[in-house]
Amino acid sequence: MMNKIKLIEETFKTINKVTNGRFSTLRNLDLIPESSSLENDIDLLIPSVYVKQVVEAVKSSSYQIYQDNSPCLYGAHPHIHFKHSTLDVHFDIMTGMYYRSVANNTAFVNIDKRLTRSALDNAVTVDKVYIKHLSTNDELVHLVCHCIFDKRETTDKYQSRILELVDKINPPTVHKLMSMVFYKATDLIYSKVLDKDVKNLFNDYITFKDY
Repeated sequence: MMNKIKLIEETFKTINKVTNGRFSTLRNLDLIPESSSLENDIDLLIPSVYVKQVVEAVKSSSYQIYQDNSPCLYGAHPHIHFKHSTLDVHFDIMTGMYYRSVANNTAFVNIDKRLTRSALDNAVTVDKVYIKHLSTNDELVHLVCHCIFDKRETTDKYQSRILELVDKINPPTVHKLMSMVFYKATDLIYSKVLDKDVKNLFNDYITFKDY
């Protein structure tokens, strides 16, 4: 009999097999699998070259499979969703490190392909249900981008996770990754993060852009 945790485990195993391990779980690892749900979805990065094969491979699990219809800019692709309403499971799949546009909150932007490459090349393999997760450097930059562009606020949960990661990062690597995203605002965002002053990152970024 299939239950929620078994479905999540089987889906991760299938994705790992189809992609030859070239994927990553993006965030909220602490929720997987027990607290995963339709609302607390599981966010994954899977290269677009594997998406059709992954979709075919999970069809037998009775997921509702669909794509977002949000506008996508500069080579971004729509999110793909695997939802199982009965078992309360939702996988949300991106094919690149895409974030919402500051100018248009409904549109997703592919900021720099090197962010995606770094996330995949440096993903860490662990003996957990989710199998792969972002490196410390990639996770920190991802959460900062997610808070600024997608959430437009630093939630308490993400604030505590960012502060937990700051002391473990390689600062030059993080600065380099941030420079791909924030351009002239890089030093501002980087210093705020290293100073653990992250509660108002969205406003800090928007205010900087105004000058």
